[in-house]
Amino acid sequence: MSKLWFLFFVFVYSFPFGVNGYATPLIDAATQGNLIEVTRLLEQSEDVNQINTSGHSVLLMATSEGHTTIVEKLLSVPGIDVNYADRLNNTALHVAAINGYPAVAEKLLNVPGIDVNHADRMGMTTLMHAAKEGHTAIAEKLLSIPEIDVNHAEKLDWTTLMHAAKEGHTAVVEKLLSVPGVDVHQKNRADRTALDYAVLCGHTEIAEMLQDPTKAASIRAKHTAKRIIQAPKNQMAAKCIAEAISMHGHDIIVTIVKSFDRSTFHKNFITSSGFVYGILAHLKNVSDNPNLANCSRPQLNRTT
Repeated sequence: MSKLWFLFFVFVYSFPFGVNGYATPLIDAATQGNLIEVTRLLEQSEDVNQINTSGHSVLLMATSEGHTTIVEKLLSVPGIDVNYADRLNNTALHVAAINGYPAVAEKLLNVPGIDVNHADRMGMTTLMHAAKEGHTAIAEKLLSIPEIDVNHAEKLDWTTLMHAAKEGHTAVVEKLLSVPGVDVHQKNRADRTALDYAVLCGHTEIAEMLQDPTKAASIRAKHTAKRIIQAPKNQMAAKCIAEAISMHGHDIIVTIVKSFDRSTFHKNFITSSGFVYGILAHLKNVSDNPNLANCSRPQLNRTT
């Protein structure tokens, strides 16, 4: 038996392995992000659809590393198989969604004939992966495609909405709830809905949104404003925002919330006086409003 193991390892390590299995020069160049070498090899009529011993194609490897320019170059080659799936049945679009590469995903989505509803071995679609990982930008791009299946259920009957709700990805949940026909009452094999998982995991904001999907945007705006107002720093900004909201409702910041991902929104809102003033500028007659006279240009404690 030991001799067989020895022969096995000799056989395995006699091959030149790349980052993920035996790699050809083109796969290595694509994985490393070497555009010059990729271009040179393609000009020599290298097969753009070649795969390594792990079952990954050139496109999959370039996508897994987030090399947008390499992906773009590969997609320009006639005959590229954009829907090729590896042994786990993941396509390049799946890989982009899982790893959170919106620029790569956009390049792939621009290819005619790409299958946006392709499911991997577990029945997970690209949208499901993006929602589960909290990659809002990619989820939004996918939801803009007319043929996207927002209610698809994987092998355990989990839906995209369930995954997003369980993981606490509020922005993704809001995007999903804005899609006509999304089923908030769908149940999985455990007989649970997206609302059940939001409650079980303590995601109060998402639970409120699921209970009243038509008001998801305003509910999220309310919770966002509450978090900012309760912040111990930036009391002047908090005072101004509180007054603005009390007079004009939460819709005053909904458009701002929708324009930024969650982390960027909070960072800029709390640290930039210009950002706060930008919200106040949305108010009509700010300069003539006596209640906001002292709030037009709040001074904030800047942080790095």
